[in-house]
Amino acid sequence: MYFLFNFLLLNFFLIHSSFTSPIITVPGCKEVCSHLSTFKEPTFTMSIWTIICQDMVCVIKSKGYSRHEIPRNMSDKETPKVFFDLKLLKLTGVNFNEDSLDIGLWVGMEWEDMNLSMCNCRNEEEEYEVDMDLEADIWVPDLAFYSWKKIERVSILTPNKQFLVQKRNGKILIYFSMDLRSTVMCPFKATHYPFDRNLCYVRVGSYSHSNKMLKFVRNSFSSSNIIYKDIKVYPKALCNEEAGFDPDERQEEGTLDGFKIIFNREGRTMKTMYIFTMNLFLITAGLASLLPSNPIAGVNVDKSGPIIEVVISSYYILFDLLSQTPIDNMGQNMLVGFVSKSNYFVYSTVVIYFTMLYIRRFGKMTFHLAVAGVRFMVKGWGRVVMRIRGEVVVREEDRDVEDVNVEEDEDDKVIDMICYVINKTYFMVLMLAYWGFSNHYWLKHEIAAISTMHHNRMTGETCTCEQECSSAHGGH
Repeated sequence: MYFLFNFLLLNFFLIHSSFTSPIITVPGCKEVCSHLSTFKEPTFTMSIWTIICQDMVCVIKSKGYSRHEIPRNMSDKETPKVFFDLKLLKLTGVNFNEDSLDIGLWVGMEWEDMNLSMCNCRNEEEEYEVDMDLEADIWVPDLAFYSWKKIERVSILTPNKQFLVQKRNGKILIYFSMDLRSTVMCPFKATHYPFDRNLCYVRVGSYSHSNKMLKFVRNSFSSSNIIYKDIKVYPKALCNEEAGFDPDERQEEGTLDGFKIIFNREGRTMKTMYIFTMNLFLITAGLASLLPSNPIAGVNVDKSGPIIEVVISSYYILFDLLSQTPIDNMGQNMLVGFVSKSNYFVYSTVVIYFTMLYIRRFGKMTFHLAVAGVRFMVKGWGRVVMRIRGEVVVREEDRDVEDVNVEEDEDDKVIDMICYVINKTYFMVLMLAYWGFSNHYWLKHEIAAISTMHHNRMTGETCTCEQECSSAHGGH
């Protein structure tokens, strides 16, 4: 009974104190404006409230206000939302080796802060706004760009309002805008260079909160006219499917909104330049092989100089391409493949030239050595067989030396004729084979590069996102 009596007595005092303790409410605007006009202080306190004023408009917040907590209405179960606007200002760099691009952005965010109050001390308007920098005093959304490598705020801001506190329809709305410079990761595909097509996603969301705690909703996306070297740039807002919205425009959990940048490179100038260069090399090597060379007639032109120079130049072109152009994981792109295959045609002229040179200088000797070796083996084996059989080996009489010399002269003429025919035929075959290869290569690869990329359809004004959205949903 004693413990029960103490328990009831304690509850009585608690209930009585709750009814008798004063309820601290937000100070009225008349009281706030009177204090402001009397003391002329831009920042002052009233009880547990901190009042910050500028241009005769005051913002009231509690001393217990935390700028690290999301402002929310406890009676409202809806997830707080931050509405944002994006504008792509410029594209300052594309690094194909590091799979990144540098962009300049303008970002504007608007959200409601239920833990703030406002008073208009300059007129009787119920809807008003004031440009007041409260970034260090109130909660600001933790905006993050996913797949970012580096991000920094530009110190010189645009003339637009940077931090705007507004009262509309009885709600306190905060609008905050800033300029950003960011390096975003983007896995480029250089297989079809110089007609490569790439698609980069820039997704926006909260850095430390899930979609259940805080939602970022895009109001608008725009971009300035962006030109980057020989690449056509098409900035586009994400389709609903890409951003993770269902047909009712409700966002699924774990998805992010933002924009994409479509890169279409039209490298016809680059293609024409390297086709002309390789054609020049090949024609030079082919014409060099047609230079007259007849030692018997006293006409002998050294072809090794121009042919070797062309081979060295073509190798340098290939090395320059590998070091100066974007390549895929296998060290290839469309232009590198064309130059490397064209070099095979150039190298074949070296093989043909030195083969003909060897035949002219050492062909007869090689032939005679081969014949002598065969004869020696045949005769040796024949003598062994004849001795086994007990037959008499008859020695072959030597032929007349003059007949041998005549045969050698005839052999030289035959060799020269064969080399002449081979050189002429090789030049025509080389030109026809290379012409067919070049046309087939570019017809096949260029059409494949341009026509098979699904995001070519997204460069228009409308957003066409069907089967590609499932793969794009994960982002790049």
